[in-house]
Amino acid sequence: MAEVNVKYIHRVYATVIIDGGRTYNSVMERDKPAVGLALEEKGYNVDKAGDIHPIQTV
Repeated sequence: MAEVNVKYIHRVYATVIIDGGRTYNSVMERDKPAVGLALEEKGYNVDKAGDIHPIQTV
């Protein structure tokens, strides 16, 4: 399994996606795994369509 490094820019992308200024699908393919992890850090999941949803906790 490849190592994924989440950098500051990936966290910025995640914030912009959450704020609605950008979509997950507009992120370059090479950055999607790291941006996905950054979104998870912020409490969001990405579905197969590229839409984000808050992580549901019970």
